Amino acid sequence: MDVALSLQKKQPITNASEKLLQTVAELGVELKPINPGMDDPHLAPYFTVDVPDITIAEQVIAQLKHCKEIEAAYLKPQDEMPE
Repeated sequence: MDVALSLQKKQPITNASEKLLQTVAELGVELKPINPGMDDPHLAPYFTVDVPDITIAEQVIAQLKHCKEIEAAYLKPQDEMPE
């Protein structure tokens, strides 16, 4: 939670948040909060990353899963019409 609040600039940068920012910078992506400005512990930890294609998405997910600050990383399924 401290990392999420640090990334949203609600708390000072920590070693963990700095390391995570370095990792995403090396991947060429940016973490964007899903609920910007929130300090609610149930809403603040969620972030998204925009990527140009599925190959890069898979590479980013694989790297983020190795970061201890990341609890989960996944590719959002494509929207589809109900059957």
